[in-house]
Amino acid sequence: MAAFPNIGCYVGVPVVLLDGTFLGTLCAVDPEPQHITQPQVDILAVLSRIVATSFDRDRELRQRDRAERQLRQQLQYTKAITSSLRSGLYVVDRRGHLTYMNPAAESALGWSEAELMGTDMHE
Repeated sequence: MAAFPNIGCYVGVPVVLLDGTFLGTLCAVDPEPQHITQPQVDILAVLSRIVATSFDRDRELRQRDRAERQLRQQLQYTKAITSSLRSGLYVVDRRGHLTYMNPAAESALGWSEAELMGTDMHE
């Protein structure tokens, strides 16, 4: 500690993300020299895990936002294509309920997508 005369006591624990990435070190510094106990180190380790969890959660949220944005763009692109088709097209879920219908299908069936949304199209 001679290189840092204002530091009498130092303890640090690693901050590691769930994927094993070393983020840095969470440190505690005191100008007074003192003995560090294991419970103090344990508390610092808990705080380190809280910091790592916060970073992991932030990264997960950013990845989810990016994926949702890409999905919305793909959906807009797909709707633009299907809406421009001259042939009628409708999509049903596993139970046969309508989830999408293009304008050509609306014209052919005589019903709007809004009127048939969720309807069992196999009845």
